[in-house]
Amino acid sequence: MNSKPSRLRKFILNKLEKPRKSYQQRVYNNLDRLYGAIRPGDVVLVEGRSEMSRLIKLFTQSNWSHVTMYIGKAWIDPDSKQKDSYLKRYGKDANHMLIETFSGEGVIASPLIKYKDYNIRICRPYGIVESDLRRVIEQVIGKRMNIEGFLKQPGRGFGCGFIPGSC
Repeated sequence: MNSKPSRLRKFILNKLEKPRKSYQQRVYNNLDRLYGAIRPGDVVLVEGRSEMSRLIKLFTQSNWSHVTMYIGKAWIDPDSKQKDSYLKRYGKDANHMLIETFSGEGVIASPLIKYKDYNIRICRPYGIVESDLRRVIEQVIGKRMNIEGFLKQPGRGFGCGFIPGSC
């Protein structure tokens, strides 16, 4: 689909995702300590660098603009279909994977090292049973989302009317 509204949405999203020059990392992330502390199921809050991140922080009145879930090496476990491709693509970093959503890309897996130079915070679910945690991770890994579908839903994101003919 290459309609004018689709191209306009893509143009706007690309502009909003460009990194800002004024980003300041306030804390150095020691990856060895981070890898030793983080566990599958932990939520990683990220202060993003893009204009979209700045807008999210403004509207949510939060320091954080992005959220991911740490899944560790769930992608490279022996039963995983993606095992070989992730090992080839990320090498040893495939042991420390996140699941996250990006506009235009949907739900993707990324190595934790991607956020080495960002301000981040780790949040751990309290009191969750191991079997429930495994089920949550399996559900998250299986999800797919397209932000354009989200934006077209009335009352969500920009919704109908933001881009003529988008409904």
